[in-house]
Amino acid sequence: MQRIKILILILILCILSPCYGEELYNAIFVKFSDADSMWIWNEEMGKIKIIIAGIDAPEAFRSRKLRMDSKRCKISQKRIRVLGRRAIIYARSILKRGEEIKIKIYKKERNRIYGSIYLSDGGLYAERIVGAGYACVSGNLIDQKEMEKLKKALIEAKKEKKGLWKKYYKIMDCLCR
Repeated sequence: MQRIKILILILILCILSPCYGEELYNAIFVKFSDADSMWIWNEEMGKIKIIIAGIDAPEAFRSRKLRMDSKRCKISQKRIRVLGRRAIIYARSILKRGEEIKIKIYKKERNRIYGSIYLSDGGLYAERIVGAGYACVSGNLIDQKEMEKLKKALIEAKKEKKGLWKKYYKIMDCLCR
């Protein structure tokens, strides 16, 4: 009986509050923070930062994560930032300022969200950047179907030495662990 009450309560909360993960929201791309995070504008939410679920690109700016990656991989922060800037340059070739996109939200915090970006052609942004060799697969917020696409794209990028994997294989291999 107690379990049924809990399930009913969860259902009621889900109906009364936004449940993310399935619905796609329209948005406009504003600018990149890094290749794995960007600013978007949505009519309901306004300007908000979205962290791309399921991927991790090299850091382009000074941050705690940059220091941790540098220490863990025994690579200078400057070198990792070079890779991060190259990843952003590639990302800008995929997504242009003002482009209409769709977002799938997995988690929402006060001033940012974690989710997936679908490009105007229907493609998954994360799959494109990983498949081109400019980001790694990471995290667990993304749904299983999308995670499988990303893992397949990463294997292919490594095998064919695409993007950053061509010149920086050892560094990318460490960053992707």
